[in-house]
Parts: sequence; structure tokens; C-alpha cells
Amino acid sequence: MQTILGIKGIQRRTPYMTVRIFPATYPYSRYAVVVGTRVFKKAVKRNTLRRMIMECVEKQRVSWPIADYYITVEPRCAHASREQIYESLISLCTA
Repeated sequence: MQTILGIKGIQRRTPYMTVRIFPATYPYSRYAVVVGTRVFKKAVKRNTLRRMIMECVEKQRVSWPIADYYITVEPRCAHASREQIYESLISLCTA
């Protein structure tokens, strides 16, 4: 993503997801959620998980600093509960 342009960011990781945080290029935050086919083969399940993560982002974004967030979901996330995913995302983005 932005590493191609030469912009350095911070990478944080849990067993469920990886979050890369880049300095904001705009006066607002941007979010990208990537759920690969290794997590779920069916697009319906991938989109459901993506929407669930974006729901958490929408609820918590006020408390996060302005930056560009690139969230990559790991295959282990397929078997996690909603609460585990929320806790994991919140801990990654607020630390």
C-alpha cells in the first residue's frame, strides 16, 4: 500500500489480525479491511466478517488517532467469536 510510496508505518499483530497504521495523508482517517480466501472460501462469509470489523471501527474510530489503517484478517479469525475479534481490534488500534 503506502510502503510502495516510501511512507513508513507501524505494524501491530494479534493471532486474529494485523493492523498497519500509516501517517494520515488527509485530514481524516481511512480504513481498509482485507479478508482473503484463506479465511473463508465463500464471498458471503468474507463480506459478513468485513462488515462486522467495519462496524467495530465505526464505533471506536472517535477514540483512535487520525491515520490510515490497513487491517488484514488472519485465517485463525474464522473460528473466533465476535467479542474476541472486537477486543483484538481495539487493543491493536489504541495501543
